[in-house]
Amino acid sequence: MTLQDLNRILDGIKGVGHCYGFFPENQEVPYIAYSSTNDHPIYSDGVRIFNEESVTLNLVTRYRDIAAEDYIDRMFRQCGVQFSKTFEVDPEQKIHTATYQFTL
Repeated sequence: MTLQDLNRILDGIKGVGHCYGFFPENQEVPYIAYSSTNDHPIYSDGVRIFNEESVTLNLVTRYRDIAAEDYIDRMFRQCGVQFSKTFEVDPEQKIHTATYQFTL
């Protein structure tokens, strides 16, 4: 899977905006923001032959969105992506964030 493949997968979540990095303006909840946090290329004879890219994806909603999480979980499993998921609630901003960490 590539970042372009991930973007196409996220297109399947209706009503949830998504972008790589940060939205240029304040984004209404719900939304997904994802970014590459590390890049681990493997070279052979000076030629890049393989690349592992660590990615963090944040699903930000008002309340826990089980349907959106299930969709992301299912798509990752179908693509063979191993991931970890954590949750955070911000009572001041009244948002719930599901954070996925995985390697492409």
